[in-house]
Amino acid sequence: MKHNKSLIISSSILISFIIQFSFTYSIISANLIPETCKKLSQAESKVYYDFCEAALGTAPGSANATSLTQLGSISFNLDISEVEPILTKIDTLLKDPKSELDPTTVDALKACTELYSGARDDLVSGLGNFEAEDYLMAKTNASGALDKVVSCENGFKKKQGMVSVLSTENSDFVKLVAISIGFTKLLGVALLN
Repeated sequence: MKHNKSLIISSSILISFIIQFSFTYSIISANLIPETCKKLSQAESKVYYDFCEAALGTAPGSANATSLTQLGSISFNLDISEVEPILTKIDTLLKDPKSELDPTTVDALKACTELYSGARDDLVSGLGNFEAEDYLMAKTNASGALDKVVSCENGFKKKQGMVSVLSTENSDFVKLVAISIGFTKLLGVALLN
């Protein structure tokens, strides 16, 4: 009987600990994205708090993230996953006979195809460097991707009055990559301290 009573007490303590841990874990997870986006928006001028919170909050795996390194990897993966839909849009615009694109727009779109492909390569390398905790190199990779997308947008400005057909995509992509750059800055500074 004494053995059963101590087993019940031990089980109760264990269950209480599990409940407390689960509650604490859910609070950490629930607060991690807003707190991180606040820090990122302070560390990186191109990070917008609301955009950051929406992007990271809906990214696969973010609900279970418990650290900045996990969220940073999720951010890089989100950037990488956004390249393909943009390349598909470019391909669709180039192949659609109804789009009636002028030659300057066609040239800009072809350049954007190469630039986004290069940006994807930069981000894949950046993710590898980020996960290896080489935050300086990861920042360099992500910055290279950001520069390529800015070049894509600038390609539409070669002809006066020309409007970018990728303006929204380029703007959103720059904002996404800025979040990854922010993670490299936050974690790179943390390593120095």
